[in-house]
Amino acid sequence: MEYEAQAKERSHTRKRWSDEEVKVLIILYQQKELLYNAQHPDYTNREKRLHAYDEITERLRYMRKTITTEEVKAKIELLRRQFLVELNKIQSAYYSGRSAPSVWWFNSMKFIQSHLKRRNTDGVEATTPEEECEPEPEPEYVSWPQGVLLHFLFYLSPIKVISPTSTVE
Repeated sequence: MEYEAQAKERSHTRKRWSDEEVKVLIILYQQKELLYNAQHPDYTNREKRLHAYDEITERLRYMRKTITTEEVKAKIELLRRQFLVELNKIQSAYYSGRSAPSVWWFNSMKFIQSHLKRRNTDGVEATTPEEECEPEPEPEYVSWPQGVLLHFLFYLSPIKVISPTSTVE
């Protein structure tokens, strides 16, 4: 009984992620390739991976003051699982003409598509012939809303901005 009360209390204190927070999380996650690319040299380095999650958490604290690294990890895992579910739906419904994703952030997460391994129900890695998959569309440039996202991208991210009057060496 006590466990149920604690679980109920946790669910009420947990704040739902806003669309803007999810967008920022996806952008920050994409910048940390060692978290999703198994070919990255630091992919198996637990310390560096934890540091990457901590960096994402610190940047998200500008939007969610009390966020924890565990919440960030859980949300990323949820997004990855939902992405795979949507991808499987699209690929299985490709020939029926119903291949539109049902989550708004699907295209923003396509950067992980080549790094995911689909598995059959028996745990064996599935191989899907290229001709059975939906052809990869041209890259789509997502126009993010201005405001907080621009602040994150230009002031907190390690992006060098070159002004029109500066010269490139």
